Amino acid sequence: MDKYIEKSENMPTAEEVCSTFNLVDVPIEYSDTDLQNLITYKEFQQHVRPFLSKENPKVPISKLMMLVAAKWREFSEVNPYLQKDEQSDSNDNNSKSSTLKDNETTM
Repeated sequence: MDKYIEKSENMPTAEEVCSTFNLVDVPIEYSDTDLQNLITYKEFQQHVRPFLSKENPKVPISKLMMLVAAKWREFSEVNPYLQKDEQSDSNDNNSKSSTLKDNETTM
């Protein structure tokens, strides 16, 4: 888990991506419904990409997707529904891990 946190801290922010590639950073407002429904990267990028494309015409898709990824990282930090899911996933992984260890010792 610590490696994941370190890795995401080294990733560029949306502001950094925009300044590096001369992109327009589009502020996006999220409703509570958006926060509840946009819980996968695929759903998020399908929602956000049209807004970013509109303000950044003729930008190569690879650069635009770097901005989408940066927006996702920022979005996932503030989305309480994602944090709850990540915590429960972490708890599930911990319980699976201890179950595996228990099984190994009994074998």
